[in-house]
Amino acid sequence: MAHPLSKSLVYQKFLGLSLILFIVAFLLYATFLAIFTTIVLRTRHPQEYYSLTGFNFDSDLCKNVSLALNSSGLKETSDRILQITMYVILGLLLAKNIWAIVSYMRIAWSKTFTFFLEIVAVVLNFYFIFDYDYQNNVTMRCPIQWQIGAFGLFIGYIALFYYIQYIPIIGLAVGEIEPLMTEAKNHRLDMLYELAADFEILKFQFLSCFNRCCTCCFIAPLHYKQNDFTKQWKWWKKFKKQLLESCAREADEDEVEDESEDKEMDKNEQLLHE
Repeated sequence: MAHPLSKSLVYQKFLGLSLILFIVAFLLYATFLAIFTTIVLRTRHPQEYYSLTGFNFDSDLCKNVSLALNSSGLKETSDRILQITMYVILGLLLAKNIWAIVSYMRIAWSKTFTFFLEIVAVVLNFYFIFDYDYQNNVTMRCPIQWQIGAFGLFIGYIALFYYIQYIPIIGLAVGEIEPLMTEAKNHRLDMLYELAADFEILKFQFLSCFNRCCTCCFIAPLHYKQNDFTKQWKWWKKFKKQLLESCAREADEDEVEDESEDKEMDKNEQLLHE
């Protein structure tokens, strides 16, 4: 797997539509988490509104608290824009994850775990931002919505590790511990092959769906470039053969010289003994 030819073939397959799909999926999910976090930070804890209106902290009284709010916690234009944008992103994420699960479920069920986490985060986020009739004009969430939203945000950041594990860590020094450096390089190589395999599957599924929907503009999947390595490296083989023959010839000459020197030394020793 660490052979330069193997790595070049992997790069040739991955650095294309597969890489574009990975970047789009990562940016879409990062945008989802950023907007989700922004909405949560712009929303106050329900306890504040309950204390403001004088009601007991009870989920059954959420409607009464919302109707009792006069000017506190009203939605602004930015809140509505964030909510509409989030609905669009939730739809895209749900479609992407269902597509990924269908693509992977026939190959390896373990691959679908991350996408199930994303779906859970999407569903919990939808419940958090969903407005009942009495919440159309206020940012206040009911206690159960707040708890589910907090858990959904936690699940969302856990699912983010699927993407960031493939991004090289810049500035991380292992020092001069050679075993750790070797192990890190081996893991990076394994993750590269895993990432390429994951998004190659999604790429072929995408091309298959596209060709079925648009028969007039068929896109054939790209294959490896066919190269005749026999002709391409013929000069190198010839040079290598000549180099080996030259080294062997020099080695034979050295052995002959060594044998003659040994005979000369033996002869001199015999003369000294006499």
